[in-house]
Amino acid sequence: MATSRSWRQRLSALWLYAVVLGCLVIWFCSQPPSALPASASPEDFSAHRAKARLEALLGDQPDAPRVVGSENNAAVVERLTAQFHKLGLEAEVQRERVCAYGRCAEVRNVIAYHPSVPKHKRDLVMLSAHHDSVPTGPGVADDLASVAAILEVAATRQASNPMGKGKSGVLYFISDGEEMGLFGAKAFYKHPLADRVKAVVNLEARGTRGRSFIFEATHASGWLLDRAAYGLSAPAVNSLAPAVYERLPNGSDLHVHREHVKPGVNFGFFAEVSHYHTPLDDLSHLSLDSLQHQGQNAAEMVQGLTSHSLRRLPSDRAVYFDLLGRKVVKWPEPWSPRLATVALIFLWLIAVAGHKYRFHAGYSTAMIFGNAFKPLLYLFLSSIVLLALHYGIGEAVHDPFFWRANREAVVWGYGLLTVLMFCGFHAYKSEEVSGHMWFGHWIFFAMMGVVAGILLPAVSYIFIAPCVFAAIVSPFYGRAPRLIGALTAFFGACVWLPLLWALIDGLDLLTSLLVGLPVAFLMLALMPLTSEEGVGKKPGFVFGMLWMIFAAFIFTLSFPSSSQERPVGANVYLVQTEGVEEANLYFRMMPMDMLARSAKGTQKIPEPGEKMPIVPYALRGLANDVYRAGTLPKLSGDAPTLRPLGSLPKDRTQPVERKHGLNAEVILIESKQDAPIITLREASGAKIFWLPTEASVLDNDQLLARLKEYSHEPRSIGECFGWDAPCLEIRPDQPLFIPYGQPLRVIIEKDVSQLDLEIREIFPAVPPAAADRVRGPRETAVHSGDQTLFLWNVRVDPAWYGPM
Repeated sequence: MATSRSWRQRLSALWLYAVVLGCLVIWFCSQPPSALPASASPEDFSAHRAKARLEALLGDQPDAPRVVGSENNAAVVERLTAQFHKLGLEAEVQRERVCAYGRCAEVRNVIAYHPSVPKHKRDLVMLSAHHDSVPTGPGVADDLASVAAILEVAATRQASNPMGKGKSGVLYFISDGEEMGLFGAKAFYKHPLADRVKAVVNLEARGTRGRSFIFEATHASGWLLDRAAYGLSAPAVNSLAPAVYERLPNGSDLHVHREHVKPGVNFGFFAEVSHYHTPLDDLSHLSLDSLQHQGQNAAEMVQGLTSHSLRRLPSDRAVYFDLLGRKVVKWPEPWSPRLATVALIFLWLIAVAGHKYRFHAGYSTAMIFGNAFKPLLYLFLSSIVLLALHYGIGEAVHDPFFWRANREAVVWGYGLLTVLMFCGFHAYKSEEVSGHMWFGHWIFFAMMGVVAGILLPAVSYIFIAPCVFAAIVSPFYGRAPRLIGALTAFFGACVWLPLLWALIDGLDLLTSLLVGLPVAFLMLALMPLTSEEGVGKKPGFVFGMLWMIFAAFIFTLSFPSSSQERPVGANVYLVQTEGVEEANLYFRMMPMDMLARSAKGTQKIPEPGEKMPIVPYALRGLANDVYRAGTLPKLSGDAPTLRPLGSLPKDRTQPVERKHGLNAEVILIESKQDAPIITLREASGAKIFWLPTEASVLDNDQLLARLKEYSHEPRSIGECFGWDAPCLEIRPDQPLFIPYGQPLRVIIEKDVSQLDLEIREIFPAVPPAAADRVRGPRETAVHSGDQTLFLWNVRVDPAWYGPM
């Protein structure tokens, strides 16, 4: 007959399973709220009503990109303005020509507000998103779905507050050109209402599903998070995300508002990042639950901000995280090292002196601190093993995309490797007991909390929150070690697992050295549940390990390594030059591989004839810059034509004042391709100026007559030949986003007979044969950033001068 002790030993592994079951509960709690039907109250946000607005915005071309300056972009602006007017709001289109980050474009921002906003001088809360897309996809989730959400938020506010009452008003700002250089947000600060904006709520996306997450908070972050903590019904937030996002090369419109010292928050959903900036970012892949969470958060956040005075906002910083999407836990940043230090001291006192108060039988100080430093060894050794596997298997299978396509296996493998390291070190040491291990590991987390609280306060909560909880329950450990061990592991899982999913979805890293840390921490917290008299003598440990390996295996199989629905990310470039029979094929990995390439990324495009290494596999293939993957037969393409429209008077002073007279030519550039982007470079370094878009709609006679009429007129700032827009100077290789269907007209300060102009045309497409060359032997699907570059060295025909 089995004794009570033998039954306790047999059932002790159930605590481990209970924590795993709790992890599934955490996963379910980390899902967005269900979408409300169209029949919901007009005062409540409904994702189904927002979807109907989204379909109206997309029109009859739902899968077409909306690049800044394109015809589809302009059509969406018209539909959006009409929808705002239908809601009873004032709406205007702000058109500005902007240069930023080495690019230039003319944007069409839509600015809407309640009719009472111009009449009263109240402060404004801006609710913003962008309506343009990348050239490689329709950009439904990123970011037209957020635009539709703003329309629905505006409708709910009109239904609940038709008079627009409140301590602050609301400004609905839909920017243009965000994807290509944050152009619209920069142009907004030329608008007279910009000074009245005191806080910003921006909506973004980096996937097609998932929770709407506050991934950025600028200025007064503690005060803003109070509004999230007490005003959001389903908050999803932590202070680690903004700290990571600030160090990434990415940017959103909130980045511009931050430069203008506007407090603000950024909401976005990130799951299924493989659809980001691809043709898969379409209406069929958009999660209505995510749209519901996005719009619900926006409505509740705006309501919270407009209910408070925005005159004097504190510039405080806080450490914070949400607990199961229900509550937000936060404290001021200076408290972090103090909280960790108090937890460390308390855990140590209970561990070494708790037997005096009958908390437990007594633990050895040496053994406890020995266990406190061993987790560092586990993490270090498992990292070394993982690195060897990372590059060794990549070389063996000759597939540069292997780890990107199998990231779930890598993440869980890191955690299991940590446990296996522990098993190898302690399988034959019967003197190790669970109490030493439990106190040692939580003292380790407390020490890490002290270090992080001093060096990286925003990150410190991942150590401090669990170890403070462990310190609180530590007096009860001796009486119920399994229960306390399971509770502390479960609380740690509540902190670490949402972080794990956010890192996988938000960063989509190739390796698990960063993403896998939350899994490794959870494994460390579970280890005391696998040991009592001795690990080697504990059958529950063996069964627990087998169970976790089996669960991780099933979890990994549930996510296909890669498919047309779940492609891996790479930027593909096809570059060809006039007079060359073959086109060069290049690619670079995307997004950032934190091990093999700089987190700052690279935008380098090969120069004509530039020798770059052929792409190898694994480690060598994932370095910083663009790599050459081979050659393809040249595509058909005609060089653009350049026609001079005539010379301007030599004594004119536009567009740049000079003390000596030089001839200046007006050049008409007509592309033979449907190219949204073009770059110019004059070989001798002559200055090139981009005439306003209005110049493109005039015929040659009208244009030349206008240029001559205004050539001697005094010029005010921002004017160009009578147009209320500047003659923008175009620097070499500065991309211009050309308005759809219009020729490019520039002024070049050089005699046309000496002109030697190089033109690059960029197209957002690569032939399937080119993409197939970088798929690898596993036929891995590749997406994102694909474009063809035609390089032309073109001379103007001096014999054609056009009308004089």
